[in-house]
Amino acid sequence: LFKKVQDKLSEKRYVSGGENTAKVPYLLAGKLYCGHCGTKMISDGGTSKKGVKYYYYACKKMKAGECNKHRERKDVLEQTVVSYVFGFLSDKETMDTIANDVIAYYDKRADESNLKSINAKIVAIQADVERLTDSYVTAQSTLLRNSIEKKMADYEVLLNDLYTQKVKLEMERGYRLTKEDILDFAKGILKTDNMDKDFQKRIIDVLVKKVIVYDGHVAVFFNINGESNILTEDISVEDFRNALNDMS
Repeated sequence: LFKKVQDKLSEKRYVSGGENTAKVPYLLAGKLYCGHCGTKMISDGGTSKKGVKYYYYACKKMKAGECNKHRERKDVLEQTVVSYVFGFLSDKETMDTIANDVIAYYDKRADESNLKSINAKIVAIQADVERLTDSYVTAQSTLLRNSIEKKMADYEVLLNDLYTQKVKLEMERGYRLTKEDILDFAKGILKTDNMDKDFQKRIIDVLVKKVIVYDGHVAVFFNINGESNILTEDISVEDFRNALNDMS
C-alpha cells in the first residue's frame, strides 16, 4: 500500500463523471451516492445572470424529478471529504490500527506459501497446455480443434495473470515495509496544502472508496489494504439512514 499510494500521489489524473467534467474535474465522480435514494450523484451546474458559474453534485433521480435530495456545492463537499481524510489520518489510535493491519496484510501477501502456491498453479497449467497441444495435433475434427484453441487462449490469459502476481509478490518480498514507514507517510500527507485541488483529487482517488451524502451529513469510507477494498464492512444507504435516525 505504501508504495502504491506513493505512486498514485505522484500522478495527475482526472476522472470523467458528467458533462461538466470536460472543463472542471469533479473529484468525487463515481464515488458519491445520494443518502435519500442510494443513486449515484453526478456533476451539475449553471451560470447566473451575471455570468458567474456554479458547480454542484446532484442526484440523478433528483434531476429526473424522482428524488428530493438537494444539490451539493461541489467545492464545499470535496473540501469536506478531504478534511475527513485528514482527520482520519490525524488520529493516532486510528493510524496505529491501520499501520498494524497494513503490515499484517503485507506479511500475508509476501509469505513464502503464497509464492509456492502461484508456482504450483503455473506448473499445473503448463502441464495441461502440453497435453492440449498433443490433443490438438491428433484431433480429427475442426470442432474439437476449435474447442482446444479456446481452452489454450483461456490458459494464456490465466498464465499471464499468474506471472504478474508472481512478479508483484517477488517485488514485495524484496521491499520490507515498516510501521514507521506508514506513519511517516501519513504525517507527510498532513503537511500538504489540503486546499490544492490537484492534491485533493489524488487523495480522494487513492484513499476514498465511497461517500454517502444526506442533508447535513456526510459518510466517508476508506480504501485501506492496497487492493481497493475497504478494511471495514461496507455500508448501505439504508444502514446510513438508520444510523442517522439513531443519532437523532
